[in-house]
Amino acid sequence: MKFKVRALSVNLTVEPHTFTEARDEIIDTESNAIFDACVSIRDVEIVYEDFWNYLNSENEIHDASSKVKVLSVTPIVA
Repeated sequence: MKFKVRALSVNLTVEPHTFTEARDEIIDTESNAIFDACVSIRDVEIVYEDFWNYLNSENEIHDASSKVKVLSVTPIVA
């Protein structure tokens, strides 16, 4: 299944925090192994943020100057 993910990045290293413009990405759970177990929009949101924010450790944000936050996940109906 395909999903459109809209996300932005937050810079946590400055006060006040700054935000990038939102961007869209198409995720295909059938061709992208990272998302192959996803069956719901919630699954996609969790895996997307986990992948970008916790690349090397579950206890440390990979890049605090660019923490990814998903705004929406929309199924794409073929």
